[in-house]
Amino acid sequence: MHQLEVEYSFAAAHRLPRHPGKCKNMHGHNYKMKVVLRGVPQPEQGLVIDFGDVDQVVQARVLALVEVRLWEIPTACVVYRGPNGFAP
Repeated sequence: MHQLEVEYSFAAAHRLPRHPGKCKNMHGHNYKMKVVLRGVPQPEQGLVIDFGDVDQVVQARVLALVEVRLWEIPTACVVYRGPNGFAP
């Protein structure tokens, strides 16, 4: 079993309408997202997946989704672990 980790960066705006603080107003962040996939390497290629095909897999969730980490700021993130994920 091998594990692949791919990071994405994107900018987005959001607001928290039920939050009493300043985040109630529209504001933006430069997000970083890491997606962790697991799979068994294919014998003929020796690869779980070509890195060039990861975007399609992430959108389709074809491989075992292990973990997604989303950073709103560089020092704090939220973590989702899928059913094939591991305990900390």
